[in-house]
Amino acid sequence: MNKKGIIALATLLVSGTFVMAGCSMGNVTINDNSRETKQPKETKAEKSKDVKVEAKKKAQAKQADRGKEYSYGIAKGPTWLYVYDNGKKTDTHFNPDKESVVKLHEYDTFKLGGTLPLVGEQFTRSYSVGQNSSQATMDQSDNYDKQLGMMSLVDPDNRVKVTFGKISHPDYAGLSKLAFTDLPKYLEAASTNDSSKLPNQSKHLVGNLDNSTNYRGDAAASYQIIEQYFDKKSTKNDEKGPVVGDHATYVSTGNDPLLEETNATQLFIQVFAKVKKTDTDQHAFRTDDGPKYGSSSTKIEEYQLDYLLNENNNWQLAGVTNVGSSDYAMDTSHSNWIVQKN
Repeated sequence: MNKKGIIALATLLVSGTFVMAGCSMGNVTINDNSRETKQPKETKAEKSKDVKVEAKKKAQAKQADRGKEYSYGIAKGPTWLYVYDNGKKTDTHFNPDKESVVKLHEYDTFKLGGTLPLVGEQFTRSYSVGQNSSQATMDQSDNYDKQLGMMSLVDPDNRVKVTFGKISHPDYAGLSKLAFTDLPKYLEAASTNDSSKLPNQSKHLVGNLDNSTNYRGDAAASYQIIEQYFDKKSTKNDEKGPVVGDHATYVSTGNDPLLEETNATQLFIQVFAKVKKTDTDQHAFRTDDGPKYGSSSTKIEEYQLDYLLNENNNWQLAGVTNVGSSDYAMDTSHSNWIVQKN
């Protein structure tokens, strides 16, 4: 092959190479991706850090919305009652002998609450911190920045006065058993004027027997309980409705002048009883057409049992009030009634 032939063959081979590099083989296209750069994947540690940073930013924003934090002095009260800040329980509870201090933010809301035997958790409604506080006096400022007023919850002696008229999750069986156990003992003591037969020997209960039933004289009547009734609906009173009175089961805190108790926590249980009542008052004034000595009658009696929370966190009977009586039977067939035959 001469020189011109060699050059022509070389040129043909080079041209063929470029054509093959640019052509497709069937349905597959050959591309050169060597110039693309891969992005490194985010590690778990980096993702976790990002989440923490974002959470911190949100917390800081939320903190700013709550305003400035101050220390607030609160009134005296029972130790089972705690302060809840924005719905969360704090470590601060009331003290019966001195003011306690709680840290809150000025735009927070607070409520009071705690747990009691047989009636469970009880809470007040929520209150605004800013609208229920005032600047501490010079004497108070050594202990806290502001005074938490709670004017609707505090009596003139600066003690917490709260009534839980609507009990949310009561132990119906426990409440009825407590009352059904104590009432017959109390009425037996009243029938015989014998305080040793009372359910307990607290000064409150002994004083109640002496002062309200028979005035230290002979027993006025003998009581034989046939049946007792507890109405579950008696715990469902609405605090926004009529004032809670004798016809309810409810909890109250604060001073009780009748019991001479300060910061008392009281439980009032309403029960009814079918009672055979016999007139045993030897000194009663009698008329020819009136009840005779020793005569009996069967009545439905309504009773309010007053309990105090004692130092052992138990309910102890402190007094019994006869609210009224009826000569007519009650319909206790519905499921809201707990009935015990004696």
